[in-house]
Amino acid sequence: LLKADDARRAVAEAAPDAILHLAGQPRVGASFHDPAATLRLNAHAALHVLEAARAAAPKARVIVVSSCEIYGAAPPERLPLREDAPPAPVSPYAVSKAAAEFMGRAYHHTHRLPVVILRLFNHTGPGQAANFVCAELARKVALAEAGRGPAVLTVGRTSIVRDFLDVRDVAVAYALAIEKAAPGVTYNVASGRGVTIRDVIDRLTALARRPIAVREDPALYRTADIPVIVGDASRFRDATGWAPARGLDETLGDLLEDWRRRVTQRGEA
Repeated sequence: LLKADDARRAVAEAAPDAILHLAGQPRVGASFHDPAATLRLNAHAALHVLEAARAAAPKARVIVVSSCEIYGAAPPERLPLREDAPPAPVSPYAVSKAAAEFMGRAYHHTHRLPVVILRLFNHTGPGQAANFVCAELARKVALAEAGRGPAVLTVGRTSIVRDFLDVRDVAVAYALAIEKAAPGVTYNVASGRGVTIRDVIDRLTALARRPIAVREDPALYRTADIPVIVGDASRFRDATGWAPARGLDETLGDLLEDWRRRVTQRGEA
């Protein structure tokens, strides 16, 4: 997708009815280490997808998947966040996703391309890589249970509040967006419930098969951490009928079971 001609050729060969654009660099932290690559992978690739759709599949519905990170640190009176909250990105990742959004709107307005913007809030579940907070915590618990890691979780700031979804519920949201969302509209996909990272830790350690302590290390704090991100998905619910089907306890339990399998059966560290 970083090569415009290749993207156009792929879309032409597929002749799609819909395009779900998920490719990119998905990590906020990584964007500070290589902001230029993040912009290429998120903003430039989105442009190439949109241009390919315009040229080769102009009737295909294009779902541009954005992020709640574009809202930045919203004031308390704005919470839970609605789609009319002004973007205020504070990381290269958030800037790159905002750029992809604006590009999608431009192609809808100028070329009448049927673009839908989804702003995804945090989601997790079985299969997630360890460089995301819930998966990393579950991995450490599984390693500690197996005697391959310390029985102490060393973590960063635990007071941060996030709106967590199950990835399987998000997959349903993508399908419904293709079928029912209105082109030219931006939608939040969120649970509407804020959970602290400490609460996530407590739920995972309560499921652990051995006692696990927790130590918060200020050296792991990030100055760009947004204190609270919670979303209002009523617009998407009204348009599609979507609602989360899984609670956080089920999601974290399934995530931990997945990491237990990875650690014991596949030897992942």
